[in-house]
Amino acid sequence: MSNSVETRETLAQELRSALQNGRVDFSFRKTNGEIRQAYGTTKFDFIPEENLPKGTGTPTAGTVKFFDLEKQEWRSCREDSIISIDGTSNL
Repeated sequence: MSNSVETRETLAQELRSALQNGRVDFSFRKTNGEIRQAYGTTKFDFIPEENLPKGTGTPTAGTVKFFDLEKQEWRSCREDSIISIDGTSNL
């Protein structure tokens, strides 16, 4: 089954929204083809103060940035690589 552009864009929008609202389990395909499970957020309440954005970065079109709660580092994935959004938690 192939993902249409509209479906991929919708999935990317859903992921961005979920990341802004809490912690999210999701999966994506890395550039090397490996499937990666991630647990991340962009909600400041869940990001250590020393890792909060400083406002100096440049957004990269076609990517979703997130704070990886397991690696404790900022990461990103391509919009067209998102496979699934498995769950969210606001706790």
